[in-house]
Amino acid sequence: MRKITQLKIKRGSTIVRTLLFSIGIMLSFNILAKGKEPKEDLATAVNKNTADIATNASDIGTNAADIGTNAADIGTNATNISTNATNIGTHATNMSANASAINTNASSILTNVGAIGTNATNIGTNTSDIDTNADAIVTNAGAIGTNAGAIATNATNIDINTIVIDENTIASDTNAADIAALGSGAIGSDPGDMQYWDGSVWVQIPAPVVDDDRSIPTLILCPEGVPRWSSTGCDDSYAIGDIGPGGGIVFYITDYGFHGLEVAPAGPNDFRVWREWGCEGTAIYGADGSDIGTGEQNTIDILNGCSVNDIAADIANSFVSSNGTYDWYLPSKDELNVLYTNRVEAGYTSTSKLWSSTEDNAQNAWYQDFFDGGQHNLMKSGWTVDGNTWGVVLRPIRTF
Repeated sequence: MRKITQLKIKRGSTIVRTLLFSIGIMLSFNILAKGKEPKEDLATAVNKNTADIATNASDIGTNAADIGTNAADIGTNATNISTNATNIGTHATNMSANASAINTNASSILTNVGAIGTNATNIGTNTSDIDTNADAIVTNAGAIGTNAGAIATNATNIDINTIVIDENTIASDTNAADIAALGSGAIGSDPGDMQYWDGSVWVQIPAPVVDDDRSIPTLILCPEGVPRWSSTGCDDSYAIGDIGPGGGIVFYITDYGFHGLEVAPAGPNDFRVWREWGCEGTAIYGADGSDIGTGEQNTIDILNGCSVNDIAADIANSFVSSNGTYDWYLPSKDELNVLYTNRVEAGYTSTSKLWSSTEDNAQNAWYQDFFDGGQHNLMKSGWTVDGNTWGVVLRPIRTF
Protein backbone atom coordinates (compact mmCIF):
# COMPACT_ATOMS: atom_id res chain seq x y z
CA MET A 1 0.00 0.00 0.00
CA ARG A 2 1.07 3.48 -0.65
CA LYS A 3 1.93 5.60 2.33
CA ILE A 4 -0.16 8.74 2.47
CA THR A 5 1.81 11.85 3.45
CA GLN A 6 0.37 13.49 6.48
CA LEU A 7 0.30 17.24 6.79
CA LYS A 8 0.50 18.74 10.23
CA ILE A 9 -1.48 21.93 10.12
CA LYS A 10 -2.58 23.96 13.06
CA ARG A 11 -6.20 23.46 13.77
CA GLY A 12 -8.44 26.46 13.27
CA SER A 13 -5.95 28.40 11.17
CA THR A 14 -7.01 30.22 8.01
CA ILE A 15 -4.87 27.84 5.97
CA VAL A 16 -6.69 24.79 7.38
CA ARG A 17 -10.01 26.25 6.61
CA THR A 18 -8.89 27.15 3.16
CA LEU A 19 -7.42 23.68 2.54
CA LEU A 20 -10.51 21.91 3.71
CA PHE A 21 -12.60 24.14 1.50
CA SER A 22 -10.35 23.44 -1.45
CA ILE A 23 -10.42 19.64 -0.79
CA GLY A 24 -14.21 19.66 -0.66
CA ILE A 25 -14.41 21.47 -3.93
CA MET A 26 -12.01 19.12 -5.58
CA LEU A 27 -13.86 16.07 -4.25
CA SER A 28 -17.07 17.47 -5.59
CA PHE A 29 -15.45 17.92 -9.00
CA ASN A 30 -14.22 14.33 -8.85
CA ILE A 31 -17.65 12.94 -8.06
CA LEU A 32 -19.28 14.91 -10.83
CA ALA A 33 -16.69 13.68 -13.17
CA LYS A 34 -17.24 9.94 -12.43
CA GLY A 35 -18.41 8.03 -15.42
CA LYS A 36 -17.05 10.66 -17.84
CA GLU A 37 -13.34 10.43 -17.13
CA PRO A 38 -11.22 7.50 -16.28
CA LYS A 39 -10.97 6.84 -12.60
CA GLU A 40 -7.71 8.10 -11.10
CA ASP A 41 -5.74 6.59 -8.33
CA LEU A 42 -6.71 8.19 -5.02
CA ALA A 43 -3.12 8.73 -3.91
CA THR A 44 -2.27 10.53 -7.14
CA ALA A 45 -5.24 12.75 -6.75
CA VAL A 46 -4.36 13.53 -3.20
CA ASN A 47 -0.79 14.39 -4.12
CA LYS A 48 -2.00 16.60 -6.88
CA ASN A 49 -4.42 18.33 -4.62
CA THR A 50 -1.73 18.69 -2.00
CA ALA A 51 0.48 20.47 -4.53
CA ASP A 52 -2.36 22.71 -5.55
CA ILE A 53 -3.11 23.42 -1.91
CA ALA A 54 0.55 24.39 -1.36
CA THR A 55 0.41 26.71 -4.40
CA ASN A 56 -2.80 28.23 -3.15
CA ALA A 57 -1.28 28.66 0.29
CA SER A 58 1.64 30.51 -1.27
CA ASP A 59 -0.77 32.69 -3.24
CA ILE A 60 -2.78 33.27 -0.08
CA GLY A 61 0.47 34.37 1.70
CA THR A 62 1.26 36.70 -1.14
CA ASN A 63 -2.27 38.11 -1.03
CA ALA A 64 -2.01 38.50 2.72
CA ALA A 65 1.24 40.48 2.26
CA ASP A 66 -0.42 42.61 -0.44
CA ILE A 67 -3.36 43.18 1.89
CA GLY A 68 -0.90 44.37 4.57
CA THR A 69 0.77 46.68 2.09
CA ASN A 70 -2.58 47.99 0.98
CA ALA A 71 -3.57 48.55 4.57
CA ALA A 72 -0.36 50.61 5.11
CA ASP A 73 -1.08 52.56 1.90
CA ILE A 74 -4.61 53.16 3.12
CA GLY A 75 -3.18 54.57 6.37
CA THR A 76 -0.77 56.78 4.47
CA ASN A 77 -3.56 57.94 2.20
CA ALA A 78 -5.68 58.69 5.20
CA THR A 79 -2.87 60.84 6.60
CA ASN A 80 -2.48 62.57 3.25
CA ILE A 81 -6.21 63.13 3.05
CA SER A 82 -6.07 64.76 6.50
CA THR A 83 -3.12 66.93 5.44
CA ASN A 84 -4.91 67.88 2.23
CA ALA A 85 -7.98 68.74 4.21
CA THR A 86 -5.87 71.05 6.40
CA ASN A 87 -4.29 72.61 3.31
CA ILE A 88 -7.71 73.06 1.78
CA GLY A 89 -8.76 74.92 4.92
CA THR A 90 -5.62 77.08 4.77
CA HIS A 91 -6.23 77.76 1.08
CA ALA A 92 -9.80 78.67 1.83
CA THR A 93 -8.56 81.18 4.45
CA ASN A 94 -6.02 82.57 1.97
CA MET A 95 -8.67 82.83 -0.70
CA SER A 96 -10.83 84.78 1.70
CA ALA A 97 -7.95 87.09 2.51
CA ASN A 98 -7.15 87.45 -1.21
CA ALA A 99 -10.74 88.27 -1.90
CA SER A 100 -10.59 91.01 0.75
CA ALA A 101 -7.35 92.30 -0.77
CA ILE A 102 -8.92 92.23 -4.23
CA ASN A 103 -11.78 94.33 -2.91
CA THR A 104 -9.31 96.76 -1.33
CA ASN A 105 -7.31 96.94 -4.57
CA ALA A 106 -10.47 97.48 -6.52
CA SER A 107 -11.30 100.42 -4.24
CA SER A 108 -7.72 101.78 -4.66
CA ILE A 109 -8.02 101.38 -8.42
CA LEU A 110 -11.20 103.41 -8.38
CA THR A 111 -9.44 106.06 -6.28
CA ASN A 112 -6.45 106.05 -8.65
CA VAL A 113 -8.76 106.33 -11.61
CA GLY A 114 -10.22 109.44 -10.02
CA ALA A 115 -6.71 110.80 -9.34
CA ILE A 116 -5.72 110.03 -12.93
CA GLY A 117 -8.70 112.02 -14.09
CA THR A 118 -7.65 114.91 -11.85
CA ASN A 119 -4.05 114.66 -13.09
CA ALA A 120 -5.27 114.62 -16.66
CA THR A 121 -7.12 117.86 -15.95
CA ASN A 122 -4.01 119.34 -14.32
CA ILE A 123 -1.90 118.23 -17.28
CA GLY A 124 -4.27 120.03 -19.57
CA THR A 125 -3.99 123.14 -17.39
CA ASN A 126 -0.20 122.83 -17.25
CA THR A 127 -0.04 122.38 -21.00
CA SER A 128 -1.93 125.61 -21.39
CA ASP A 129 0.43 127.30 -18.92
CA ILE A 130 3.43 125.89 -20.80
CA ASP A 131 2.09 127.34 -24.01
CA THR A 132 1.62 130.67 -22.26
CA ASN A 133 5.15 130.49 -20.82
CA ALA A 134 6.53 129.56 -24.25
CA ASP A 135 4.96 132.72 -25.65
CA ALA A 136 6.44 134.70 -22.74
CA ILE A 137 9.86 133.13 -23.35
CA VAL A 138 9.71 134.13 -26.99
CA THR A 139 8.76 137.63 -25.92
CA ASN A 140 11.56 137.71 -23.35
CA ALA A 141 14.03 136.38 -25.91
CA GLY A 142 13.14 139.30 -28.13
CA ALA A 143 13.56 141.66 -25.17
CA ILE A 144 16.91 140.05 -24.33
CA GLY A 145 18.04 140.58 -27.91
CA THR A 146 16.98 144.19 -27.68
CA ASN A 147 18.72 144.55 -24.31
CA ALA A 148 21.85 142.87 -25.70
CA GLY A 149 21.96 145.46 -28.44
CA ALA A 150 21.47 148.21 -25.88
CA ILE A 151 24.18 146.68 -23.67
CA ALA A 152 26.58 146.56 -26.62
CA THR A 153 25.77 150.18 -27.38
CA ASN A 154 26.24 151.09 -23.71
CA ALA A 155 29.51 149.16 -23.61
CA THR A 156 30.74 151.15 -26.57
CA ASN A 157 29.60 154.34 -24.87
CA ILE A 158 31.26 153.20 -21.63
CA ASP A 159 34.53 152.58 -23.49
CA ILE A 160 34.27 155.99 -25.07
CA ASN A 161 33.40 157.57 -21.73
CA THR A 162 36.21 155.63 -20.04
CA ILE A 163 38.68 156.98 -22.57
CA VAL A 164 37.32 160.46 -22.00
CA ILE A 165 37.47 159.93 -18.24
CA ASP A 166 41.04 158.61 -18.52
CA GLU A 167 41.99 161.60 -20.62
CA ASN A 168 40.27 163.92 -18.18
CA THR A 169 41.94 162.11 -15.27
CA ILE A 170 45.33 162.49 -16.92
CA ALA A 171 44.57 166.12 -17.58
CA SER A 172 43.29 166.52 -14.03
CA ASP A 173 46.39 164.80 -12.62
CA THR A 174 48.58 166.99 -14.83
CA ASN A 175 46.69 170.07 -13.76
CA ALA A 176 46.89 168.96 -10.13
CA ALA A 177 50.64 168.45 -10.50
CA ASP A 178 50.91 171.80 -12.24
CA ILE A 179 48.87 173.48 -9.53
CA ALA A 180 50.94 171.74 -6.86
CA ALA A 181 54.12 172.83 -8.63
CA LEU A 182 52.81 176.35 -8.97
CA GLY A 183 51.98 176.49 -5.28
CA SER A 184 55.03 174.64 -4.03
CA GLY A 185 57.70 177.23 -4.75
CA ALA A 186 60.02 174.57 -6.16
CA ILE A 187 63.09 176.83 -6.09
CA GLY A 188 62.11 179.73 -3.91
CA SER A 189 59.20 181.34 -2.12
CA ASP A 190 60.13 185.02 -2.18
CA PRO A 191 57.72 187.67 -3.41
CA GLY A 192 58.00 187.98 -7.16
CA ASP A 193 58.92 184.35 -7.83
CA MET A 194 57.25 183.09 -11.01
CA GLN A 195 57.01 179.89 -13.04
CA TYR A 196 56.63 179.14 -16.73
CA TRP A 197 55.82 175.99 -18.75
CA ASP A 198 58.78 174.79 -20.83
CA GLY A 199 56.74 172.21 -22.74
CA SER A 200 57.06 169.40 -20.22
CA VAL A 201 57.40 170.81 -16.70
CA TRP A 202 56.88 174.03 -14.79
CA VAL A 203 60.12 175.94 -14.26
CA GLN A 204 60.60 178.34 -11.39
CA ILE A 205 61.83 181.88 -12.08
CA PRO A 206 63.17 183.27 -8.80
CA ALA A 207 62.53 186.89 -8.06
CA PRO A 208 65.64 189.00 -8.72
CA VAL A 209 67.76 190.42 -5.93
CA VAL A 210 67.52 194.19 -5.96
CA ASP A 211 69.78 196.50 -3.96
CA ASP A 212 71.26 199.94 -4.27
CA ASP A 213 74.49 198.67 -5.84
CA ARG A 214 72.90 196.79 -8.73
CA SER A 215 70.74 197.86 -11.66
CA ILE A 216 67.09 196.86 -11.45
CA PRO A 217 66.37 193.84 -13.72
CA THR A 218 63.32 193.57 -15.92
CA LEU A 219 61.30 190.55 -17.01
CA ILE A 220 62.04 189.74 -20.64
CA LEU A 221 61.12 186.91 -23.02
CA CYS A 222 64.17 185.15 -24.38
CA PRO A 223 64.52 182.64 -27.26
CA GLU A 224 62.48 179.42 -27.12
CA GLY A 225 59.85 181.16 -25.04
CA VAL A 226 61.98 181.39 -21.90
CA PRO A 227 61.14 184.37 -19.68
CA ARG A 228 63.77 185.71 -17.27
CA TRP A 229 64.71 188.62 -15.06
CA SER A 230 67.65 190.44 -16.57
CA SER A 231 69.29 193.83 -16.65
CA THR A 232 71.53 192.97 -19.60
CA GLY A 233 69.28 191.05 -21.99
CA CYS A 234 69.00 187.41 -22.98
CA ASP A 235 72.71 186.73 -23.40
CA ASP A 236 73.66 186.54 -19.72
CA SER A 237 73.07 182.81 -19.23
CA TYR A 238 75.64 180.78 -17.32
CA ALA A 239 77.48 177.48 -17.62
CA ILE A 240 79.02 175.42 -14.85
CA GLY A 241 82.39 176.98 -13.98
CA ASP A 242 81.37 180.52 -15.01
CA ILE A 243 81.56 183.42 -12.62
CA GLY A 244 78.02 183.83 -11.37
CA PRO A 245 76.00 187.01 -10.93
CA GLY A 246 76.88 187.06 -7.23
CA GLY A 247 80.59 186.80 -7.87
CA GLY A 248 80.78 183.09 -7.02
CA ILE A 249 81.45 180.09 -9.26
CA VAL A 250 78.47 178.43 -10.98
CA PHE A 251 78.24 174.69 -10.12
CA TYR A 252 74.60 173.92 -10.97
CA ILE A 253 72.28 175.34 -13.67
CA THR A 254 68.63 175.14 -14.69
CA ASP A 255 66.52 176.89 -17.32
CA TYR A 256 69.27 176.81 -19.96
CA GLY A 257 71.74 178.45 -17.60
CA PHE A 258 69.60 181.42 -16.72
CA HIS A 259 69.24 180.09 -13.20
CA GLY A 260 71.20 177.85 -10.90
CA LEU A 261 73.52 177.78 -7.89
CA GLU A 262 76.89 179.41 -7.34
CA VAL A 263 79.40 178.77 -4.56
CA ALA A 264 81.25 181.54 -2.77
CA PRO A 265 84.79 181.97 -4.08
CA ALA A 266 87.73 180.73 -2.05
CA GLY A 267 89.59 183.28 -0.04
CA PRO A 268 87.83 184.29 3.16
CA ASN A 269 89.59 182.76 6.13
CA ASP A 270 86.24 182.29 7.87
CA PHE A 271 85.44 179.42 5.47
CA ARG A 272 88.58 177.48 6.40
CA VAL A 273 88.13 177.67 10.18
CA TRP A 274 86.53 174.70 11.93
CA ARG A 275 83.03 175.59 12.98
CA GLU A 276 80.35 173.96 15.05
CA TRP A 277 77.04 173.26 13.38
CA GLY A 278 75.48 174.64 16.57
CA CYS A 279 73.07 173.84 19.43
CA GLU A 280 74.01 170.23 20.03
CA GLY A 281 71.21 168.52 22.00
CA THR A 282 68.52 170.80 20.54
CA ALA A 283 66.37 169.75 17.59
CA ILE A 284 65.97 172.63 15.13
CA TYR A 285 62.45 172.65 13.73
CA GLY A 286 62.37 172.74 9.90
CA ALA A 287 66.12 172.31 9.34
CA ASP A 288 65.83 168.77 7.94
CA GLY A 289 65.43 169.54 4.23
CA SER A 290 67.86 167.63 2.04
CA ASP A 291 66.70 168.36 -1.55
CA ILE A 292 68.10 170.94 -3.91
CA GLY A 293 66.33 174.21 -3.12
CA THR A 294 65.97 173.58 0.66
CA GLY A 295 69.33 174.91 1.90
CA GLU A 296 68.23 178.53 2.16
CA GLN A 297 65.20 177.66 4.31
CA ASN A 298 67.31 175.28 6.44
CA THR A 299 69.70 178.18 7.14
CA ILE A 300 66.83 180.47 8.12
CA ASP A 301 65.43 177.78 10.45
CA ILE A 302 68.86 177.20 12.07
CA LEU A 303 69.33 180.90 12.77
CA ASN A 304 65.80 181.15 14.19
CA GLY A 305 66.25 178.09 16.41
CA CYS A 306 69.86 178.51 17.51
CA SER A 307 71.09 181.94 18.68
CA VAL A 308 74.74 180.94 19.04
CA ASN A 309 77.11 183.24 17.13
CA ASP A 310 79.73 182.14 14.62
CA ILE A 311 78.20 178.75 13.93
CA ALA A 312 78.39 177.49 10.33
CA ALA A 313 74.95 178.83 9.29
CA ASP A 314 75.71 182.23 10.82
CA ILE A 315 79.04 182.54 8.95
CA ALA A 316 77.42 181.53 5.64
CA ASN A 317 74.47 183.89 6.04
CA SER A 318 76.76 186.81 6.99
CA PHE A 319 78.94 186.52 3.91
CA VAL A 320 78.84 189.37 1.39
CA SER A 321 80.61 188.90 -1.95
CA SER A 322 82.89 191.43 -3.60
CA ASN A 323 80.03 192.75 -5.76
CA GLY A 324 77.83 193.27 -2.72
CA THR A 325 75.70 190.11 -3.04
CA TYR A 326 74.60 189.05 0.44
CA ASP A 327 71.91 186.32 0.04
CA TRP A 328 74.25 183.40 0.75
CA TYR A 329 73.35 180.38 2.82
CA LEU A 330 74.62 176.97 4.04
CA PRO A 331 73.87 174.31 1.37
CA SER A 332 71.53 171.39 1.98
CA LYS A 333 72.77 167.80 1.85
CA ASP A 334 71.87 167.35 -1.86
CA GLU A 335 73.13 170.82 -2.85
CA LEU A 336 76.46 170.01 -1.19
CA ASN A 337 76.62 166.71 -3.08
CA VAL A 338 76.15 168.55 -6.43
CA LEU A 339 79.03 170.82 -5.45
CA TYR A 340 81.16 167.72 -4.81
CA THR A 341 80.15 166.20 -8.18
CA ASN A 342 81.10 169.40 -10.09
CA ARG A 343 83.95 170.42 -7.77
CA VAL A 344 86.58 170.41 -10.53
CA GLU A 345 84.52 172.64 -12.86
CA ALA A 346 83.72 174.87 -9.90
CA GLY A 347 87.44 175.14 -9.08
CA TYR A 348 87.01 173.67 -5.62
CA THR A 349 89.66 171.01 -5.15
CA SER A 350 89.88 170.96 -1.37
CA THR A 351 89.61 167.60 0.40
CA SER A 352 88.08 169.13 3.51
CA LYS A 353 84.92 168.06 5.31
CA LEU A 354 82.08 170.56 4.71
CA TRP A 355 78.95 171.10 6.79
CA SER A 356 75.50 170.89 5.21
CA SER A 357 72.46 172.71 6.62
CA THR A 358 70.58 169.39 6.96
CA GLU A 359 70.04 168.24 10.55
CA ASP A 360 69.97 164.50 11.30
CA ASN A 361 68.68 164.69 14.89
CA ALA A 362 69.09 166.79 18.04
CA GLN A 363 72.68 165.57 18.43
CA ASN A 364 73.94 165.24 14.86
CA ALA A 365 73.98 166.97 11.48
CA TRP A 366 75.16 165.87 8.02
CA TYR A 367 78.50 166.73 6.45
CA GLN A 368 80.30 165.59 3.27
CA ASP A 369 83.89 164.48 3.01
CA PHE A 370 85.34 166.00 -0.17
CA PHE A 371 88.18 163.48 -0.03
CA ASP A 372 85.97 160.55 -1.08
CA GLY A 373 82.48 162.10 -1.42
CA GLY A 374 81.02 160.22 1.54
CA GLN A 375 78.20 161.84 3.48
CA HIS A 376 78.05 161.17 7.22
CA ASN A 377 76.37 162.44 10.35
CA LEU A 378 78.47 163.97 13.09
CA MET A 379 77.92 165.58 16.48
CA LYS A 380 77.01 169.21 15.96
CA SER A 381 80.01 170.26 18.09
CA GLY A 382 82.48 168.24 16.00
CA TRP A 383 84.65 165.71 17.83
CA THR A 384 87.51 165.77 20.32
CA VAL A 385 90.72 163.74 19.97
CA ASP A 386 93.49 163.88 22.61
CA GLY A 387 91.96 167.04 24.04
CA ASN A 388 91.84 168.75 20.68
CA THR A 389 88.53 169.71 19.10
CA TRP A 390 88.19 168.80 15.46
CA GLY A 391 85.49 170.43 13.47
CA VAL A 392 84.19 170.89 9.95
CA VAL A 393 84.58 173.83 7.58
CA LEU A 394 81.92 175.41 5.37
CA ARG A 395 81.32 176.98 1.97
CA PRO A 396 78.30 179.30 1.36
CA ILE A 397 76.19 179.08 -1.81
CA ARG A 398 73.40 181.15 -3.32
CA THR A 399 70.59 180.84 -5.86
CA PHE A 400 70.52 182.98 -9.02
